[in-house]
Amino acid sequence: MRYTLGLSALLAAAAAAFKGLGLPHGSWLPFSMLVVLQPSAGLTRSRMVHRVCGTVAGLPVWRALPLPWLLAVIAASCAVFTYLMRRHYGTAVFFITVTVVLMTSLDATLPWHLAAERLGCVVAGSLAAWLVARSLWAAPTEARVREALEETFEANRAYLGAIRDALVAGGETFHQESVAAKRRAERAGRTLLAVLAQWRRTGPGPAALAAQEAKAASCARLTGLLTGLFLQQEADPAPVARPEVDRLVRQVMDVLEFLAGERPGAAGTAPPAASPAPCRRPDVALQLADIRAAALAACRV
Repeated sequence: MRYTLGLSALLAAAAAAFKGLGLPHGSWLPFSMLVVLQPSAGLTRSRMVHRVCGTVAGLPVWRALPLPWLLAVIAASCAVFTYLMRRHYGTAVFFITVTVVLMTSLDATLPWHLAAERLGCVVAGSLAAWLVARSLWAAPTEARVREALEETFEANRAYLGAIRDALVAGGETFHQESVAAKRRAERAGRTLLAVLAQWRRTGPGPAALAAQEAKAASCARLTGLLTGLFLQQEADPAPVARPEVDRLVRQVMDVLEFLAGERPGAAGTAPPAASPAPCRRPDVALQLADIRAAALAACRV
């Protein structure tokens, strides 16, 4: 809710500013705000740095290189962006920014003041987005970290549920729902890491920090292993019997509920393991067992 309201107010102010100032390409200002603002101050700062650096790097190249070399740089930047998009999105933003700047500047007759206007809009929009993010998301407390952990647990539960339904249904009918659940889980994980990084700078107690970092690392591995299972289902979409899937998924759900503090019992007591049973999909069993082991490692912290 804060993100939606903050972004709406920011874009409204930007539109009023560039209309009032009569900037011929003022739409670059709200566009920069839209790209940079994220639901945490840390993520917003990272986006700001990559966007400004990408714009600054792209402008000199536009003027310095002849057209054939310019096209080669555009192709290379686009290729690097595609490679990094799922590996390190923050760095990928830098290369897509360079690509966009160069593609929209292919006309060599464009004057320097247009480049200055672009850079000014990017810097002003990025700084405004960062200031809004700082005001909306102040330095987090341990309670905020726990809230982000719970949001990540919930996203992983939904992701696991989507994959469970996919395994039972088989075929390609699962794809759209699983992709949406995957994106929600990954987005929650990125927000959790950003909140943890900000909280770490406030100097929390070593024991509390270690416990929350262990749970965050476990959540990240859960999401990664679920994505591995998701990709395996794409390669082998044969349906799996629901009782078999439910038995395996229940083990992971027990661990998730334990980590989230929803199960009664003494702190640090691991949830019971389900008795092993034959599985016609050993890859499913191995993936879920690995997920459970990763989560249990955090329970011992």
